[in-house]
Amino acid sequence: KVGLDPNVPYHKGDRVRIIEGDLKDFEGYILYLDIHKRKAVIRTEMFGGSSVDVHVGIEIVTKL
Repeated sequence: KVGLDPNVPYHKGDRVRIIEGDLKDFEGYILYLDIHKRKAVIRTEMFGGSSVDVHVGIEIVTKL
């Protein structure tokens, strides 16, 4: 797994890409971030363009 880079802090609204798991390569932006629990809610498009909120661990996302 990719560790959270302390030099690249994540913020609400940042554009990110999921780099692991079933949703690998999906892109979206951060709606909600909980650094203490290492979780993020990312809004992405799937199923023909509809927006979906995905809950992921921040260690599997990277900034674009």
